[in-house]
Amino acid sequence: MMKILWLSNVLFPEVCDEMNIEKPVLGGWMHSAAMALWNVNSNIQLAVASVYEGNEFRIIDKFNITYYIIS
Repeated sequence: MMKILWLSNVLFPEVCDEMNIEKPVLGGWMHSAAMALWNVNSNIQLAVASVYEGNEFRIIDKFNITYYIIS
């Protein structure tokens, strides 16, 4: 199993839904590319690290992806 850490400067839509915050207007290509990567090879363990303007570090698991949300 290959482990991949994807670094992003925007939050992915499913994270925004989970945190009840507005989805970003830009950076959609990063979300699409991450989903395509996972769809091509489901034998990878994908994690996405993103920053946001909150005060709390969070870990969210959605759709077989682990999101590290960094304040």
